[in-house]
Amino acid sequence: MPSSERAKTLTASVSGTLLDIENVPNAAISSKILGDGFAISTEGGEVRCPADGRIRDISDMGHTVSLKCTDGLRLLLNIDNGSEGELALNVEKNDEVAADTVLCAVEKAVISIVVTNSERLTLFEVRQGEIKSGNTVAVYKLKPKM
Repeated sequence: MPSSERAKTLTASVSGTLLDIENVPNAAISSKILGDGFAISTEGGEVRCPADGRIRDISDMGHTVSLKCTDGLRLLLNIDNGSEGELALNVEKNDEVAADTVLCAVEKAVISIVVTNSERLTLFEVRQGEIKSGNTVAVYKLKPKM
């Protein structure tokens, strides 16, 4: 990848407090076995897509959404609202989405965003502290796909 290529951004899916991915209560996420990422603890609001792309998959109960971004970045969004009940999503598998597309509404929750192809990252920097929905939360660069 040319060093002159500009970094791309992910936007905050919801307003709240940024958490280090290693502090998420879900062991599969906090261990980074699925990839690197971050989480946002929120008191509630609309959960939005963090980037443009296509919905690749949705778990049976709607708590996990897989997104393939238009640039090839692959994201897993896990919405932990403390409930095992079905989450009502506004999107379906194969939907094309924009960075501001509303996925669902939640009350208190932790939204984890994991880069599942993080081996392709040459840069991944995440902000710290409080964040507003729609603001830049992370910058990244991808190495070319082999």
